[in-house]
Amino acid sequence: MFKDKFGFTLFTITTVVVISIGGCTSNQVTQSEYSALSVKYESVLLERDLLLTEIQDLESKLSVLSQSLVKEPVSMKLVGGFVATVRDVIPDYVLDDETLQVAILTEFQSPPFTVYVGEKIGSQLEIGKTYYFHVAEQTIVDFPESEFKNGFLSVETWLSLYNLRIESVREPKDNESGLSSPQLNFICLSE
Repeated sequence: MFKDKFGFTLFTITTVVVISIGGCTSNQVTQSEYSALSVKYESVLLERDLLLTEIQDLESKLSVLSQSLVKEPVSMKLVGGFVATVRDVIPDYVLDDETLQVAILTEFQSPPFTVYVGEKIGSQLEIGKTYYFHVAEQTIVDFPESEFKNGFLSVETWLSLYNLRIESVREPKDNESGLSSPQLNFICLSE
């Protein structure tokens, strides 16, 4: 097709000129179209600036809220007890396969759970009977303040999380059963 470099160069230059001229003539924008596009562009920039301001306001509010939610852990004292029905008393199986040391209990309208009561208390318990279980007073350090303010967790949760010890058992009083059976009280020591 091209026998020398001159022909190829001439063809390339001609092609570039034709494409350039064609491109310039087809993309002409009138003054009114330019003005309309400028107005749209300015409105988009204004909306962007408003959104950036709103984002900054929301981020500062979020920062203030998150700082107010982050509280130091508190120390608290747990005192009191709970009422539960004895469903069974079984051996520990870890330390001793024969001595009854673990009670299977149910609170009012709650699923069963186990609690270590020891040999002395385990020998006093009768299956099917309801007792008030007095928990040994215990100080819990570094307890999250949000948990403290959220209210009462189940007795089973407290027993497992903080390894609470049953100090004694007795017959429950009339006002200690039913929905008011958890009598665990929390005293905040860090305020």
